[in-house]
Amino acid sequence: MTEVNNGAENISEQTQQDLDARVVVLETVQLDNTIVFKDYWAYARLTNEKIRSSKFLDPEYLAQLRERVDAACERVKQYQDDYNSALDKVSAIKRKYIEEKIQSAKDIIESDNNKSQTALRELLSLLKDEWGEKIKELGLTEDQYGIKMNKDDHDACWLFWRQVNDQCFIYYREIKQNNFIRLRNELYALADVVNNAEPFDALNAIKEFQKSIKGVVLEKTDWEEVRAELNSLWERADQRFKTFKSQRNQDRLERRKKLDKRRDNWRVRQEANIQKFNDLISKNFDVIIKIENHLEKLQNDLINARNESFKSKLETWIKEQQSKIADIQKANRELNQKIASIEKKIERVEAGEDPYADKESAAHANADELNHLPNQHTEHESTENTDHTEA
Repeated sequence: MTEVNNGAENISEQTQQDLDARVVVLETVQLDNTIVFKDYWAYARLTNEKIRSSKFLDPEYLAQLRERVDAACERVKQYQDDYNSALDKVSAIKRKYIEEKIQSAKDIIESDNNKSQTALRELLSLLKDEWGEKIKELGLTEDQYGIKMNKDDHDACWLFWRQVNDQCFIYYREIKQNNFIRLRNELYALADVVNNAEPFDALNAIKEFQKSIKGVVLEKTDWEEVRAELNSLWERADQRFKTFKSQRNQDRLERRKKLDKRRDNWRVRQEANIQKFNDLISKNFDVIIKIENHLEKLQNDLINARNESFKSKLETWIKEQQSKIADIQKANRELNQKIASIEKKIERVEAGEDPYADKESAAHANADELNHLPNQHTEHESTENTDHTEA
């Protein structure tokens, strides 16, 4: 019997030591960001269960243990409440910042839809609590940077973002639909110009239309329809222009046949000059088209360029190409003036004027000047071969 009592006393003593140790753990837990509340409360519940199941210990002692456990838990609960309050405050600050940015994107949906889309895309990282350097804009302390939004604040921000994003997409789609309707009407008007205006004016009208639609947003199928119609109009206008040039040259040849035999040598030389000028004008016109196509590529590269140094180079190249176009156009005007001068001379000769009335050198002036004109086509080819790629 004595051995049984001694064994019970040993068990009670061991249990008491175990309970004391557990209560001390609850009382001395460090209250900082290292505490895991879930684990603490599980440990406290298990301790209370052990106290309730300890039948061999003094009830008064057990009551004291329960009071110590209650006091320790109250201390931690107060800290947890304060901690959660701090978390909610940081979450509210983040929510307010995000909602203000979403509202700003919403306010410019109609005035600047592209900017609105960009702003919404950038906010996605914030909705994932990936702030980067933007966290410094919130006025938080460094130990608050890692605090994430609570579920309610996150869900509210996410719902607001989706609503605004849907509005932005709907308006963007309306923009594309309205753009297509507008371009289709402008194509109808352009077709009338191509069919009825002077061939050269028709080609210029198409080029101006091409410039005007740069940056216009359309659905892919609508773009394909616009391009197909534009290509068809270009082919029609180009054919009219070629026919026009052919007919113009034929008319000039017919007029030249009316000159008498005495003027044949002079007339042949002048006609040769006119033909050379016309060929050069035609060649220069083709060069202008090539440069403009190249200029369009440079302008597209400028839009997509990311490197500021490369952007500067592109802007320089664009100015060079525009200058070359202006030079060629000036040369064409000068050539047309020379052609007009020769044609007037021919008209006066047909009316009876002596083509050799001026000094002999005047008869060769136009041909000599032709030899001093710049080779525009060669200059353009060297430009076309320049490597305009971003480093």
